[in-house]
Order: sequence, then C-alpha cells, then structure tokens
Amino acid sequence: MSCTSANASASSVFNPSAPATVRALEELFQYYLRTPGSMPGPHEELARSEPRHVAVCDYIAGMTDQFLLRQHHEHFRDSAAAG
Repeated sequence: MSCTSANASASSVFNPSAPATVRALEELFQYYLRTPGSMPGPHEELARSEPRHVAVCDYIAGMTDQFLLRQHHEHFRDSAAAG
C-alpha cells in the first residue's frame, strides 16, 4: 500500500510523475509506516485510533512539495531518489 496516487501539484522542483519523485514518496511512506514516533504528535495520535497507513497517508497528503523533498533528503540523504 502506498500514497503515490495522492494529489500533488506539479512545480519546477517537484514532478509527481518522475520516477525519482515517486520513489521518494514511496520511501517516505514506508519510513513513516515502519517507524513509530516518526510523525508529528497529531498524526501519531491518529495512528493509535486508525490503521497506521491511514495516518501516514494523511500526513504525507498534507505536505507541500518542497517539504516532502526536504523530509526525504533528511531521512535518505544517500538515496538515489534524493537527487
């Protein structure tokens, strides 16, 4: 399960159809899904009452393009998807 179908606006920095962007989104989804405590408090609270993947999708869906890429870079500095 992933959030790659979530709506994202295209910009010169973020191309939602680019393989590297899709990979970054998928990697962040898996990271937040498998790492309890990795999301802000309200989303971690949601994960206690809803399936964790729902809370992760909610968190990622609320990210701006640039924030998503910054978060990916922060968690996956050496990943090929970061560049």
